[in-house]
Amino acid sequence: IWGIENRNRRFGNFIKKAKYKRFFVVPSGGVNMVHVNDVGKGTLLALKFGKSGERYILGGENITFKSLFLSFLQIRGREGVVIELPCSPTRFLAGLSYKLLFKFIPLLSGEYYFLNSIVSYKYYSSAKAENELGYTNTMDARQIIREAICCQDLHLNN
Repeated sequence: IWGIENRNRRFGNFIKKAKYKRFFVVPSGGVNMVHVNDVGKGTLLALKFGKSGERYILGGENITFKSLFLSFLQIRGREGVVIELPCSPTRFLAGLSYKLLFKFIPLLSGEYYFLNSIVSYKYYSSAKAENELGYTNTMDARQIIREAICCQDLHLNN
């Protein structure tokens, strides 16, 4: 879930880096990008029209990490390089770092789960919410990224 008011520390740091860097090494995999306003509207639709006990995915656009970072570069109007790492070496490095971190710094071993989880395609479909609730997205990935680039500084300075 992306939005200006996102107070997640990783999100803010991610946007800061993505705004200025020209060289990115990204894992294979991808995410589902949805704007916070769309999720809010979807939640209200679920409260109004949803069936008791049912679950609805309020997602947006499925996008690879490589496409995500290429979009950052294009929207910024800068040339750059995005290199995608294959899954196997990334999972191996995540496992190795887990063993080292767990042995020497147990409190940081949770990073393994983060590293291992990003090497996957977290794609979701909102078809059920669209059909049963009338849920739609008002912003695509490029619009969400553009907003993050333009407006994140306003939030980080407050």
